[in-house]
Amino acid sequence: MKKWKLYLLAVLSVVLFLQPAMQARAEVPYKTYTIDGYGYVTETQTAYTPKTTFSKIGDHSLIRPCDLKITKDGYLYIADAGAGVIYVSTLEGEYVKTIGEGELTEPYGVFVTEDKNVYVADHSGKVVVFDSNDNVSAVYTKPDHPLYGSGDFKPIKIVVNAGGDMYIVCEGNSNGLVQLTPTEGGTFLGYFGTNYASVTLLRMVQEAVFTDAQLAKMVSNLPSTPVNVAIDKQGLIYTVTPGEGQYSLKKLNIAGTNLIEPDAYDGKEAAVIVGNHDNVYVASSDGYIYEYNSEGALLFVFGGRDDGRFRIGLSKKVEAIDVDAQDNIYILDSDAAQVQVFETTEFTNLLHNALNLYENGRYAESKEPLEQVLEMNSLFDYANEAMSRSYLQEENYEQALKYARVSKAFSVYSDAFWEVRNTWLRNHLIEAAGV
Repeated sequence: MKKWKLYLLAVLSVVLFLQPAMQARAEVPYKTYTIDGYGYVTETQTAYTPKTTFSKIGDHSLIRPCDLKITKDGYLYIADAGAGVIYVSTLEGEYVKTIGEGELTEPYGVFVTEDKNVYVADHSGKVVVFDSNDNVSAVYTKPDHPLYGSGDFKPIKIVVNAGGDMYIVCEGNSNGLVQLTPTEGGTFLGYFGTNYASVTLLRMVQEAVFTDAQLAKMVSNLPSTPVNVAIDKQGLIYTVTPGEGQYSLKKLNIAGTNLIEPDAYDGKEAAVIVGNHDNVYVASSDGYIYEYNSEGALLFVFGGRDDGRFRIGLSKKVEAIDVDAQDNIYILDSDAAQVQVFETTEFTNLLHNALNLYENGRYAESKEPLEQVLEMNSLFDYANEAMSRSYLQEENYEQALKYARVSKAFSVYSDAFWEVRNTWLRNHLIEAAGV
């Protein structure tokens, strides 16, 4: 994967400023962009179109929604801190039931397991677990452990792995995710995925020459706190931390090692979720939605901040994001107190089909949808690079060179060229030897 590190906020802000003049040619109130092989932001086909919005669950108006989750069987769970409950609805916003009335205070985060246990990160200082019958089955408060420290316990987001271990984002806790296991009423396992504290040359000099009293008056140089968390089917943990540059998005294995470096970021990351094709979606608080492949290569970025005209597809302040089984994207706008839904276009469906086949090692099968993508946009570099890798796997080095050249996939080009050269050398050495 090409490692181009771009800071897109300024670019996209200019684009959004110019948008009214461009809308006469557009079906949606935003443009869709990708990154080409040279690392430049370039416009591409619309990847997602706004489908609908809703601000009520049945007769219940959303007050201060903070999180949402979609289950495999097609239900939507919304944590409404203003109402102090979890609303459950269909994907169209039709009311199903309410969870936690009288039990929850400020539900900021929600997670639903496959067996329908509901974990709620309550900002008031607890994690509440409801069983499949909506009864409280456990309550976890601040860990009584010396390694936790003296700080507050204010959960805002939560995910749970297959073994029942909880990974909790706590407001203001710079140590990382709080990891709890349900054994013995809740055991603190430690901190996970701690961010790095930035150390400048000036700071190093100050710490070397300042007195303890002077250092005490300075702002503490602590790591940034993640603002959101997600988990995939392999149990890998994803965090987003605004302002961390190439580490704004992390994909962490069990050892806490980061496995992803995004091609692009805007410094206002607010939410993350893993899609149906090992793809990753990140939403910024300003309403931009980024879609990456499993390695962090940017596929699309679209959306933007609403300018007060309440245009569907633009947002005020995004808090959460999720994806349903049909790849429709659901984002939660806390300022507008509504859910926005985006649906895929034909171009994106073809790309997802190819991505799914390619990520699962079915390279030959991936070529057909990739060819269809390239018929629609011959310069879409991710499709060209995927084609080059598919041909490389098939040992069709001439074709691999062709697509690698178009996509600027230098490592693939090098590998294919090496094989072409070896073939040429073998053939000509045999001729020269007279064999």
